[in-house]
Amino acid sequence: MKGFVMIRQALNMSGLFIEGTEVFTQAHVVQSYYGFNVTKTEREPIDQVHGLLAAKRIQKANIHRFGEPGVFIAFIAGVFEILNAQTPKHLNRILKKNTAKDQAKYRLFQSLMNAYDINSDILLTPDLWQNAEYWEIFAGLFESGRYTEDQLIDDTMKWYSSAEQLNSLCKVRDLPESVVKIPSSLLNLIGHWPAAIIYTPAEVAEAIYLAEVKGVNCKIGHVDERVYDKYIMELMDTVHLRQPVDLRSRYLDPITVTPYIEKHKKNKELRIYFDDTPGEIEERIEDIGAEDYIFTLDPTRGEVLNPFVEKVLYAIEAAYAMNVAPVNVDGTLLESGMDLIRALQNKDIEIQYLKQALPELVYKYIIAPSKMN
Repeated sequence: MKGFVMIRQALNMSGLFIEGTEVFTQAHVVQSYYGFNVTKTEREPIDQVHGLLAAKRIQKANIHRFGEPGVFIAFIAGVFEILNAQTPKHLNRILKKNTAKDQAKYRLFQSLMNAYDINSDILLTPDLWQNAEYWEIFAGLFESGRYTEDQLIDDTMKWYSSAEQLNSLCKVRDLPESVVKIPSSLLNLIGHWPAAIIYTPAEVAEAIYLAEVKGVNCKIGHVDERVYDKYIMELMDTVHLRQPVDLRSRYLDPITVTPYIEKHKKNKELRIYFDDTPGEIEERIEDIGAEDYIFTLDPTRGEVLNPFVEKVLYAIEAAYAMNVAPVNVDGTLLESGMDLIRALQNKDIEIQYLKQALPELVYKYIIAPSKMN
């Protein structure tokens, strides 16, 4: 070992890190994963690149410590949404739509992994759900008494207005065998359950499978994943990155978003997407004032960044991943996200300038690399 660098030390330089544990990774190569859903609209937000940039920082620290990068697993799990289907017809519609989106995200991530030289393995839902070892782990969660039907119903009710609504959803036995190869012995036990209540054990089984079969010892995610990670911390270290923000996020009114999902909302989210051009980005942010702050606090998600700081920070970290840093921002050479934060604190760079520089920087280091074959 060439020196001991904790995960937080590696990630602090990125400006992305907010909290994490370091038990399973202290003396071992960090093998990390991040679970991604698919967007609810037809556009992929760039914010999800934060997971890949964090993985790159960890891999560079691995090389420094052990002489090898370790692996980063991107698990694209849009098909998981069939667990929430209302009817078999609805299930088939979700399956068709999200299978196509999963495959499109696979191609997007493959381009980014190549551009950022990340040693990676990209998995889709069927890679787990058609695997006998996964279902052995899943069944073991119930055999051990860790979960019961009543407990899972109680946990799931926060998402539904009544028990009748939950019970009206598709059952586990309605899940197509072509996608979900549940052993008959397990199906006999849980086939009559609403499929929605197995979401949490399905995610925990995912983490156990990745730990036991793939050697993963660290889960990367955003702060909102605390709700799942409380079950995973006994299996592997968890790292939480700052929750991304909407472009209209303000100092006194922070607006956080899910990094990998744009949701259908009455008040449409204002984001940047992988299919944007610099001109489209410039037009989108034209009427947004550049408030003079770096950090603010979201009541439940902790410290979040000014949206212009955040997006430029992603671009600088992407340049670092591509080994083309430093980036010249208003005459200041920046090697890392933390360099940007320090330059702003020292007043070497103004927030207003970041707004002007953002479209070209984001396009050059994030959007353009996503189009590489």
